[in-house]
Amino acid sequence: MTEPRPGSEGSRLLAPWQRIALIPLGLIGAVAATIHAGSENGIKPLAATEMLELSLNDETRSRVVDARYRAELSQSVEAGLENATIAPEIAIDAERAFATRPLDVSMISVLASGKVAPQDPDRAFELMQRVAELNRRDSIANLWLIREYGNRGEVQPMLSAFDQAMRTDRDVRTNAMPAFVGMLALEEGRPVIRDLLSASPDWEPEFWTEFARNPAALVSAREFFGAGGYDLASLDDEYREPIFRGLKRVGLYESLFSLATETGQAEASVAEEKSFVSTSADDPFGWELTSTGKYVTHLDRDQKSLLVSAEPGSFGAIAERLVRLDNEAELTVSVSEPLGDGVRLEGRLICADESRSTVGQAILNQGAKSGRGTIVKQSCNFATLALILNVEARRQDVTIEIQEAGLLR
Repeated sequence: MTEPRPGSEGSRLLAPWQRIALIPLGLIGAVAATIHAGSENGIKPLAATEMLELSLNDETRSRVVDARYRAELSQSVEAGLENATIAPEIAIDAERAFATRPLDVSMISVLASGKVAPQDPDRAFELMQRVAELNRRDSIANLWLIREYGNRGEVQPMLSAFDQAMRTDRDVRTNAMPAFVGMLALEEGRPVIRDLLSASPDWEPEFWTEFARNPAALVSAREFFGAGGYDLASLDDEYREPIFRGLKRVGLYESLFSLATETGQAEASVAEEKSFVSTSADDPFGWELTSTGKYVTHLDRDQKSLLVSAEPGSFGAIAERLVRLDNEAELTVSVSEPLGDGVRLEGRLICADESRSTVGQAILNQGAKSGRGTIVKQSCNFATLALILNVEARRQDVTIEIQEAGLLR
């Protein structure tokens, strides 16, 4: 089964004006949520004309205008109006506030995005760049520049604007992170993001958390972490393991196998694939053990075996792991002592794709110590190997030591 290869070819062929389509739509919601949060963190929107005629000092007057504009801008973005003009009364109040506080960059960003941009986008772009230089915390300017750089197809400055916005505003960091991580879909975005991460930004923990659940990031994982890319082995376990789980969850098994073996995380399970040497807690190709009220399983790492204690009436999968298939291999299962009366153990290979078809079985019944089964030629490259135990109700408690379960190549 061939995995979809990330969008290197397609994204290079897109015209600059089309590249904005590759910016996740979540950015629109992020802009709205962030701007709305900004309006709530300061002064609440007010009935401006009446209120601004009161004896407010200049700073408070600016904050009132900024809060009202944020509330209006949030509504416009949520309504899909990317270039909404500023309400006339807000424009008048912003110009008044700017006249008394010409160095107030928040008023420059209000006027640039709400009044200048619809008439002269290039002039508004210059003003917003200046605002971002003067006040790195101006979320309106930062988010406006992110969108504008995206419209222009300028990936590097767009990601730098993301970085500045997320370093200086927690609301932006929370709301815009999915869109930022989604930029890994762009080939030219990956080295820029790697460089930003090399500076250990304070948004890094949120980045890796989002990476593990972001489809665009997971599809691009091999390119991002591959040769010359980010060193996955240097990543803390608390971030690396969720990425492996994410790859496994969405079925990107080739990427999972490649990255897990390159980092040494699957070294034990690949080298001794018939033995019980690791669990999925530290190896994405290790065994996942199941215990219920009827049976308990655990690994004996010294003996490299699986121990099962089961009551009468036990039935179900006691352990499973992901394996890479080989059409020339056989499935083998063996135990240390012959199975007793009324005990059945089955090794079953199930394609790890949508078909979930069984492609191999090895069955041990009473008196057996081992069993083998051929593998049906199939289209899937990876399968789940499940060990299924059945203890009849008339039996007493049993203890089984499974010595091997895997592919005999």
